[in-house]
Amino acid sequence: MPCSLVSFWKRVATSGPTVDGRVILPQELREIAETYSTAKFNRAMQDIEDSEDQDEQLLNQAAMREKALLQSGSVVEIANCYPQALYYQRNEVTDESWYYVRVDFPHDGDSVKNTFTSGQLTAASEFKRRLLGMAAGAMYTGSGQQLDKIMKDQLYGLKTVSTIDFIGYSKEHGAYHVHLELQFVRYPGW
Repeated sequence: MPCSLVSFWKRVATSGPTVDGRVILPQELREIAETYSTAKFNRAMQDIEDSEDQDEQLLNQAAMREKALLQSGSVVEIANCYPQALYYQRNEVTDESWYYVRVDFPHDGDSVKNTFTSGQLTAASEFKRRLLGMAAGAMYTGSGQQLDKIMKDQLYGLKTVSTIDFIGYSKEHGAYHVHLELQFVRYPGW
């Protein structure tokens, strides 16, 4: 008979640093919650209860529940890196725009920063191609729907940077925009 799991609310995780030095991101918790399936859990519990395996027959209710939770987990890796949108950059004169993104890696590799177009952030295949082109070894294997969810969360309230195509004083910005070019000349005898 399938087991139904009903209890009071219990906190199982919070985002932030863990005692073992890892960091749990809010996005990871949202993905866990969205992909959890009570049907998978109930099926796993039923399989354990009906099992002829001697070790499974000796499990108490808590151990059976723990094993069923592990078997019914559905969190999968969709990228071997962590892309984070930093800001949106727009040129009013040319009507061009880019999203400036930082890509971090779980290993000790350096972060990589570069631009993505809106098309590259909205199509999984283009995102995968751009990611691999800007950061060696960076792979995205998720779906378009997963990418949409990630970008929806990251792009909400993103800061905008306007480009300026001239040198001189800007009334709008209340500042001078200058271009400095330094040239070093080596004189004989120095």
